[in-house]
Parts: sequence; C-alpha cells; structure tokens
Amino acid sequence: MLQLLGVATVPLGAQGAKASDSNGYGVGGYGESEYGNPAETGDDGEEAKLAVETHSSSDVGESSAILAGELTELVGHDSTTVYFEWGPSGEGLPNETSGQTLDSTVTFDDELTDLDDDTGYEFRAVAETDDDTDSGAMRSFTTDTRQIPPSVSTKEETDVGATEVTLNGSLDDLGSTDSADVFFEYRPSGDADWKVSGEQTLESTGTFTETVDGLSDDTEYLFRAVAETSDGNDVGDELGFTTGEVETDPTPPEIDEFEVTDESNPAWARYEIDWAVSDEDGNLSMLELELTDSSGTVVDSITHSVSGSSASGSDRLRHRNRGTGEYVVSLTVRDATGGTDYDEVSV
Repeated sequence: MLQLLGVATVPLGAQGAKASDSNGYGVGGYGESEYGNPAETGDDGEEAKLAVETHSSSDVGESSAILAGELTELVGHDSTTVYFEWGPSGEGLPNETSGQTLDSTVTFDDELTDLDDDTGYEFRAVAETDDDTDSGAMRSFTTDTRQIPPSVSTKEETDVGATEVTLNGSLDDLGSTDSADVFFEYRPSGDADWKVSGEQTLESTGTFTETVDGLSDDTEYLFRAVAETSDGNDVGDELGFTTGEVETDPTPPEIDEFEVTDESNPAWARYEIDWAVSDEDGNLSMLELELTDSSGTVVDSITHSVSGSSASGSDRLRHRNRGTGEYVVSLTVRDATGGTDYDEVSV
C-alpha cells in the first residue's frame, strides 16, 4: 500500500509573504539581498565599500602644482589603485597621473610639472579596483604668472676726460614687467666696492647713458650696466676705460679789479663791490663774493657763473644789526681746470 509523506501545503499568498520577510533566498535568509540582486562583496566576504575625496592643491607655482586626495573607505577589497585625472579648465580631464596602490585609508598626492604659467587647471582624485571605481569632487587651481627678469647689456664708454666719462648701456628686454630701473656701477680697477650712478626708469627697450664725474685722473676704471625690476635683475658685462691726465693750467685766472665801498649805517653793514676778472686761457668758471663777521661766520655771499676770458660786475653784500666788530669782504675766482685767484678787504 502506497504511503504518502506528510508535506504541509502553504497558500501561495503566504509563500510570497514569507519570502519578502527574508533578506535572502528562501526562508533561511541566504545572502543579504533579495534573490536575483545579490549584494557586492569583497575578497573577504564583507560588503564592498570604496570612497575617495579630492583635496585642495598646494605649492602652486609657474609650471608645477601638487594634487592631493584621500582614500576614505576601503572595505571588502585588499587594495585599490588611486590616481588623479586632470587637464586645462574647460577641456575635460584628458590626463592621468601614475597610479599608486593603497591597502588602507590614507591621504595621497602627486606632483604635476611642465604646466603652462598663468593657466587654470581642473583635477579630481580617483580610486579603482577590479570591479569598482569612485571619483572625488572636481577642484581647480591657476598657475602663477611666469616672472621673467629684464635683459641689459653694457656698451662702450664715450667722452672720456680726466675726471668724467659718459657711460652707455642698452635695455634689451623688459621681461615680464612694464618698466625697469637702469643705472651703472663703476669702480677703479682693483677696488672691491662698486659706486652707483644716477638711476633712470625706462618703459621701453633702448639705449641709455649717464655722465659720471668726480673721477680720478689717469686711472683705470671698470663699469657695467644694471637693470632692476620687480621680477628680477640683470647685470651687463664689465668694460673698462682709463681717464686722461689733468693738464696744469699755465695761466690761472686773475682779479683785475676789486673795489669795496662802505655804505653802512647803524642798522646795516652794507658794502658795494665792483669787480673784474680775466683768464688768458679763456676758461673762467666761477666767481664768489663773501662777507664774514668778526667771529669768522659768513653772513652773506653771492656766487656767479662766469665764462670766457673776462668778466666784470657790481654787487652788494650786507648784514643786519651791525655790531662794532670788523668785517671782511673776499673775492674768489676759479677757472675750469681748478686754477684760482683770491683777494680780501677788511672793512
């Protein structure tokens, strides 16, 4: 006689209710998701998680920058490869840095080089495994403007005299700025310290000159052109010259007339001076009249620029609150070579 095994029957609707109460296949709950959509697991059977963040860039220069990111989750994977996608702003991310293999959550970075200056770039961090990928948020930076120093060259000197010279130079390139300060450095050959000429500000390339005086005669000098800007400096090659010898003036200037008339009153010391000077070589340069009181203090003076072979004139020197002491009126005349003549009158 055939004996049937006792198998309980469950209504179809009840079966469906039981299946939805479980998280897996059948009543036993095998797996963590409904049948047909199993949860992704890593190598160790845990639910796999992978997350990466993009950090701000650092050390941004004219042609380089450091990109930074952080692997924030690594669950169910033994390791992951991280890298950066990057490119000029608005052009997508066509470039990738070399991959780095990480086996734990940690920050990471990579350096970009050979970038264009004054250019915007975008980047993001990426983490990748055999079956999962995550990307961080997009970030950006702009490289610095390249600082280009000026270019200057030293040109041959001109008009070399016994005590002065004209120095010449050329500003060949302004670099990355709109103007440059240019000048000359000069020194006697063998001296350690440079002297500096007057400074000029140039807003375009071209030649520049500066006359330097007060030099020693019959002396070898070195000089060089210099250009300075906010983005750097440049110094030209050193050139040299030798000053001439000072010629002894065989005929120094002479005072031909020096007459002092006292027109003082109780309130003022007042003196009228008539003068005339000459120089046989025709190189008169300067004439000076001074009024000195009894203490040796110059209380009034007049200076004239004179030239040629002769000069004459009339002047007045005066001093308020005349005392009882004596005054001295003096006249000094000089020529272009340094020759002098001097006279004085006590009044």
